[in-house]
Amino acid sequence: MATNKEKLIKGIYFLAAAFPLIFAGPIIYTWKGAEGFRDSSKLLPTFLSIAIMLIAAILVVKGLRTILSSLFDHDKK
Repeated sequence: MATNKEKLIKGIYFLAAAFPLIFAGPIIYTWKGAEGFRDSSKLLPTFLSIAIMLIAAILVVKGLRTILSSLFDHDKK
């Protein structure tokens, strides 16, 4: 059973890119974003933090799919 090492490294890069965003999104939300619900003129940090959290989730899912694909997909050549 061979592993596609290029795909594995690509998946690890996706997870590495998502790692700081996993922490940055909630930090921005608790720091400035929660104020946006009280004062409607400060909604930019709220939307920014939600977008960062969505990007992090997408990168994690893409990274895990790529890693699992490198381990279990077998191209018939």
